[in-house]
Amino acid sequence: MKRRIAESVLDQCPGITEKRKLQLLSRFGSVQRLKKATPGQISALEGISQRLAEQIVKFLAERG
Repeated sequence: MKRRIAESVLDQCPGITEKRKLQLLSRFGSVQRLKKATPGQISALEGISQRLAEQIVKFLAERG
């Protein structure tokens, strides 16, 4: 799991810092589960705005 966290597609997502990446992966468990999350679910995390959550959803959708 540490390897998945260390090397993640989230590293390429604008606005995602290492801290936010760890927070997202800790909450959702994987990028696959994060892809299924709504912007509302993502923005419920501390430090992630609705706008950033929408950017994350769009970014992940474009990556398939």
